[in-house]
Amino acid sequence: MNRLVMSILALALGYAGRHWPRPAVAELEFEATSAWNNGQVDLAERLARRALSREPTATRAKDVLTQISYHRNLPELRLAVALAPDEQPHAAADRFMKAGSVALSLNLARLADGYWKTGLTKDNRASSLHHRRSTLAGARLDPYSMQQRLLEWCEHGSPPEDVVMLFLEIASIDHRDASAAEGALRTWLEADSTDLDTRLGLARCLIARGQWRECEVVLNGYSGEPGAATLLAVSRASAGQADGAAEILPELPFPDWVADHWYAVGLIALHRKHWIAAADALELAVKNRPLSIPFRSRYCEALRQKGDVSTERTQVKLLKTLFRIVNVANRSTAAPDRLAEEQVAEMCISVGADEASRILSGRSSR
Repeated sequence: MNRLVMSILALALGYAGRHWPRPAVAELEFEATSAWNNGQVDLAERLARRALSREPTATRAKDVLTQISYHRNLPELRLAVALAPDEQPHAAADRFMKAGSVALSLNLARLADGYWKTGLTKDNRASSLHHRRSTLAGARLDPYSMQQRLLEWCEHGSPPEDVVMLFLEIASIDHRDASAAEGALRTWLEADSTDLDTRLGLARCLIARGQWRECEVVLNGYSGEPGAATLLAVSRASAGQADGAAEILPELPFPDWVADHWYAVGLIALHRKHWIAAADALELAVKNRPLSIPFRSRYCEALRQKGDVSTERTQVKLLKTLFRIVNVANRSTAAPDRLAEEQVAEMCISVGADEASRILSGRSSR
């Protein structure tokens, strides 16, 4: 008899659970907001989560959870809220943009870049996502990746001049650029030691600053990765360790690392006083990265040692043009100038940087 009563009670409770009126989402949001304002954090979180389980686009519930995530230092909750669905147009791309911004605020650059990249698969015209990915590559002192991202941007829009001018500065990394970038790169790497792109960015920074030993430490254990091996060879060759550089450098250049590969080969040959081999390798380095002042400077040195006066004279003139490009770019980042942009575009063509000129003109590479 008792079992029958319990079974009937269970069925009755089940029916009531399915049909008893539940509070509306708006009511749950109101109660969550009130609880938060009254300092009842646990209750506010439960109510906000309940509202979002009923309606994933509940804006006020998201706001409450975002505040709670900061109050309790819960970055994973902040990311979850940023990725929650939204009813607004282009919402998917916006969600990934916000999630990436949250990740970067937590110094998780690799995660941020991944979110922004995913966002572009949802809306490849989202200029905010192109902007974030391009400037992140610049912050990592990666001219190759930044150029590729700007070219992709040109296929769907027109990058602003200040971002393009930043690219032109990054293409010729010097001690000043490296000094400004080092702090952020180290912070990102401390937050995520598996972020290889940031690790390579820090290595570029240290090479530009002439900190060869520190570069070895940063890249220690990554010699099996093509980019790390190539930069390690550049670092050793720059420090005059030709044999050590030749030992670590991959035999064949990888597509993303062609310019750095030939630069390392050229530096090794210079140290060994193989002037012809040095000039040939550095010519390839300059061809693949025509905007690099360090690359072209070393190429001029090799030509001088080789005794090729005519070619050296031409390259010295182009080197002076590179300095002019960087100077104009440096001024233009503070105050974009259409005339300066046109001048730089012409100078880029003169030094063989056709892709940079296309970016300046806002045209795609297709």
